[in-house]
Amino acid sequence: MRQWRWGVVLAVAMATTGCAEAVGTAGADGTATPDPQADAPAGPELLADRAAYHGIRPELVLMVDGYRPAPGGGGAYGADGYAAVLVAVLPEGERPDEDTDVVLLAAEPGPIDLATCPAIPVLTPTGAAADGMVECAADGDMFARTAGTWRGYAVQRDAAVVRLDGEDVEAGALRDALDSLRVPTVGELDVILPPPPAPPSPTASDGTTPTPTSTSTPSPGPVERGDLPPGDGAPDNSVGLGG
Repeated sequence: MRQWRWGVVLAVAMATTGCAEAVGTAGADGTATPDPQADAPAGPELLADRAAYHGIRPELVLMVDGYRPAPGGGGAYGADGYAAVLVAVLPEGERPDEDTDVVLLAAEPGPIDLATCPAIPVLTPTGAAADGMVECAADGDMFARTAGTWRGYAVQRDAAVVRLDGEDVEAGALRDALDSLRVPTVGELDVILPPPPAPPSPTASDGTTPTPTSTSTPSPGPVERGDLPPGDGAPDNSVGLGG
């Protein structure tokens, strides 16, 4: 089994067993609080902002069912494309191993048909072209593709070609996954295209964090009383006119 596959699977195993940073926020006791929006589809504004930060066209940022994104495996591909390394979702209680399916989902602007399909490489999860001549066959609105031991499916989505390729992966699994093409969830997007880092806190010249300056209005001082004459401040109890 190729070493790259085990490395990807191990990264996903760590992320799903608490050894990597979980999606959400940390509570007062240090435990992670799941983000309630993690399973919701990423909205257009969030998708556009994240794609712009990573230099990708937002309409190319896609995901499929049956797989989860590998940490650090997503980003720009080629001149103006997008790609993400994905690992098969396993039944509950089953742990990933070196035989777990690893695929690459890629999207690039351009057309595909039966004539141009062989010129479009089948990709490995490293983004390199698989060894061997690409052979294509129409399968409904998709194209079944092979190159040596690698297998893939491709489909036209709007003005882009979307590919899902892997080694020793069943053709039916690839076709079903590509047929489920969709926008990633918020949680998936955070793994595929992580948010930009938070800006650092301002520091003073000595490296310490400056204390915020108070903006409260200073007290005007004691309120003057009308019955306190100048001098020692004792009340004036003298008898006046008519007293």
